[in-house]
Parts: sequence; structure tokens; C-alpha cells
Amino acid sequence: MIGTSAFSGVSISMIIPLIDNIITGKKMAIPGDILIPAQLRHLIDSVNAMPPMELLNKMTILVLIFWLLRNFFEFCQSYFMNDVAQRVIRDVKNTIYEKLMNLSMDFYSRNPTGKLMSRITYDAAVIRDCISTGLTDLLYQPIQLIVYLGLVFAVKLYFAISWWLILISLALFPLVIYPVVKIGKRLKSISMQSQESMSDITTTLHETISGIRMVKAFSMEEREAERFKKQNQQFYRLAMKSTKRVIVVSPITEFAGMFCVAVILWIAGKEILSGSLSAGAFVTFLAALLSLMKPMKRLTNVYSINQQAMAAASRIFEVLDTKEIVVEKPNAEELAFFKREVKFKNVFFAYDDKEVLKDISL
Repeated sequence: MIGTSAFSGVSISMIIPLIDNIITGKKMAIPGDILIPAQLRHLIDSVNAMPPMELLNKMTILVLIFWLLRNFFEFCQSYFMNDVAQRVIRDVKNTIYEKLMNLSMDFYSRNPTGKLMSRITYDAAVIRDCISTGLTDLLYQPIQLIVYLGLVFAVKLYFAISWWLILISLALFPLVIYPVVKIGKRLKSISMQSQESMSDITTTLHETISGIRMVKAFSMEEREAERFKKQNQQFYRLAMKSTKRVIVVSPITEFAGMFCVAVILWIAGKEILSGSLSAGAFVTFLAALLSLMKPMKRLTNVYSINQQAMAAASRIFEVLDTKEIVVEKPNAEELAFFKREVKFKNVFFAYDDKEVLKDISL
């Protein structure tokens, strides 16, 4: 992730010599009163000393190398994060299944098979998507933000860009965060309902397919089809509610970002026309700002994805946290090999508080 972000930032910084030295035919100029590191000044002097054609040739090769390395690192981070997601979900499914094997029969009398199957299939998949997409973005996008913000401040510092442009850029954050948090809270509730609705669908599928002989025997095909349609329609409605809230975040963040860009273009345009601002520095500054929009949009989506995953996780932990009623006694005595008979002596049995067997011996 660090490698991908670093090469993205370096590629954008190459816009300055491309515009100043090659397209406009000028040299990169740094205001005299600004202190910059000796290595950076030496690099700028070396670039300024190159003939435009030689610089163009070298930049073309460097751009290809940087993008090749960036794509290599991007492949690696994507592969490794998906591997993490698959490993986690494998372990989650194993843990749920092992728990189900150890729970007592009273648990199964209260929970239909379809609902339990939904925990391993649908809910686990939601968590997998959260890790492969949500966790990846939660780690990766802040690194991107740091790189691009660093580039923004570096251009501002070394090319005397107005503080107004930085302040307008930072105004984007509160404009984005408030609606995202507001939408996310509602999304968690809808996601919980969606997952319950999917459990109902899975239960109906299991009951009707495994009991198809009974359905046919009582001519209940139409009734079962109608029941499934209602549940499917309910899931569709909830899915569209969820989708609407997820996709509305993107245009909100994009509008806020473009509003800031429009204001920055107007302010910076006047400075370029007056000759007080380098065109290459401004285009790099603007490119870094526009690059900030993608990680910000992805981070706003992370909140929505995490809310859905939290709803799925709470349903999974309902199963994992269930106490086992029938358990081995501490230091249980191992039974001898069966010889002649099994004897029940003074046996009592109840369903919750309802006693059905009283003092039975046989």
C-alpha cells in the first residue's frame, strides 16, 4: 500500500517539469525567499539544465517505470488483502460450524435450519466483503491521503501557493463527514433487517425443498410460491433502501469536492494570469487535490460497508455466544463398555419451564 501510494505521488509531481520545462519552455522557478532541501534544489537545477527533448525522453521512461512499479505493488496489496479476507472467513465459518455441532437440541428447536445456514453463507460473506474492501480501504486510503496531502503542502511550501487554496481544500472534510455518519447509522438498521429477511428466504427454501413430498401431497405449491414471493419482495425493498443510502454518499462527496475545486480554479487562475504562480506548480497542486477525492470517497464508503458488517457480525455472535446447556461434568467418569442394559432411574425432563416427564424409571 505504501509502495503504491508513493509511486502515485511521484508520478503526479512529474507534472511540474512537464508543463514548465517542456510545454511552456520555461524553467522551474522557486521563490528566492523559500528555503528548500539541498537535494531538492540540486534536482531542480539538474532538470532546468537539461534540453527539453532530453528531459522529455527521460520523463517518458521514468513514467513507464513508475507506473509499472505502482501496478505491481497494487497487485500485491490487492492479492494479500483478499487472502486475509478469505482466511478470516474460512476461520469464521469453521468456528460457527463447530459451535453448531456442540449446541444442544433445544437450540435447534428454537432456530430454523435456514436461519442457521444463513449465518454461515450470507452473513459470513458480508464480513468477507468488509475485510476485502472495507478493511483494505481503511488501511490503504489514509496512506493515499497522507501522500497526496504531503504533495499539496510541498507544492504550497516551495512554490508559494496561497494559504487560501489550502484552507478551501480542508473545508471539504466537514462537508463530507456529517452526511456520511448520518446515513451510516440508518444503514446499519436496514442491513440488520436485510440479513433477517435473507434468513427467512433461506429457511423457506430449506423447508420447501427438503419437504417437497409434503408440499406435493397437500397441493401447497401455489401457497409456498406466494410465501416465497412475499419474502423475496421484502428483501428486494430492503436491498434497494440500503443501495440508495450507499450510492448517495458518492455524489455528495463529489459535489463538495468539485465545489472546492471550482473556487480554487478561480483564485489560482487570477494568480497565474498575473504571473505570480507557476502553471506547472498549480496543475500539480490541482492534480493532488483531485487525487484526494478518490481516497475520501472510498473512506466514506468504508463507513457504510462497516455498518453492514457490524450487523452481520452481531448475528454471527448471537450463535457463538449461545451457552451450551448440555455440557460434560468436570472430571466426568468414562463409561465402561456396554454389557447388558441401559437403565433410566427417576428421570425428569422439561421444555424450558414445562415439565413433561416426572420421576420415570425404565
